[in-house]
Amino acid sequence: RSGAVPVDIRVSGLSDVDGMMELVQCHCARLRSFRVDTAHVSIIARYLVELLQIRVPLLEVLELDGPEVAAWGPLSTHHPHILPSRCDQTSDSMPNLRRLQLRPFGIPWHSPIYQNLLSLDLRAPRTAAPSMKRLLHILHRCPELEYLKLQAQIRRAASVCPKNAQQIVHLPHLIEFQLSGPSPSQIAEL
Repeated sequence: RSGAVPVDIRVSGLSDVDGMMELVQCHCARLRSFRVDTAHVSIIARYLVELLQIRVPLLEVLELDGPEVAAWGPLSTHHPHILPSRCDQTSDSMPNLRRLQLRPFGIPWHSPIYQNLLSLDLRAPRTAAPSMKRLLHILHRCPELEYLKLQAQIRRAASVCPKNAQQIVHLPHLIEFQLSGPSPSQIAEL
């Protein structure tokens, strides 16, 4: 009934993932925002895996919000924190993505999904840590970034030399910058 109007979808709690993804696939050319809020990590992981396999050319907002997960403690087999490697094949599937919020896991750090973002909210305390160089590369690919909220460790590496122009990242629109997980010295270096 909505014709060619962009579609915004919000899913809360338990849901029929297969049925919802069938709906999304029928309207993927018009999907503007997709938000899922549930306490079930496995449902969020399924949505993300399924969504990354289809082309959603108008998608601007992707928010997959699950429960908070402690950075330490035993891993549960019911809580996948590292998604399958096919999740890093997103070069053309979401060309207009501007706002990305994921909890409690992340997409591999080398994924092309981390580009041209205005907002990146990633709370993934158990996801493999990116290197400082990789994090700077992501920030370099998001020159219009306004909000960065990151809960993850950063791998130790050789010091980033600020005199190296290739390492300097200009973020003139940055309004909010929150890091949780890196050591104070890493935050200061970044």
